[in-house]
Amino acid sequence: MLWFSLCRQVLQNRIESFKANEIRFNLLAIVSDRRLVCTKRIHELEEEKAIIVKELEASVGGKGLGGSDDLQARLEQIDEQLADARVKLEAENDKVQRYQIENIRRKHNYVPLIMELLKILAQRKELVPLMEKSIEKVKSKKEEAEKQHKTLPSNPSV
Repeated sequence: MLWFSLCRQVLQNRIESFKANEIRFNLLAIVSDRRLVCTKRIHELEEEKAIIVKELEASVGGKGLGGSDDLQARLEQIDEQLADARVKLEAENDKVQRYQIENIRRKHNYVPLIMELLKILAQRKELVPLMEKSIEKVKSKKEEAEKQHKTLPSNPSV
């Protein structure tokens, strides 16, 4: 844990070197894969369930029905926890799949596609009208923003 205290001190010194209203860095936590945590929890619950099922079978098999209600309640509780853990695992798997697709899209080179679209628009003689329309749209938005800025009451006390 020596590295942790050293790291904490260095980070605190760096954070203190910035003004309170500035954000120039991002701290990320190193955590274990949630899918592994969920999978481990599922295995633990399945093992516990197997033990309880054996105990229930033994108690119903002639050794008495003394604690079977408690065991049955615990079995239902474990089944609910298993269902929750499986839902969480599925959600994590879906999230990882979305992240993979997002990474592919982020890393893909779209320049050739954009160039080809621009060439096609130019061949159809649609590029220049679209550019002019876009320029007009930007100008109108800019004028609208200026009008709103002028109509806002100024508050000298602020």
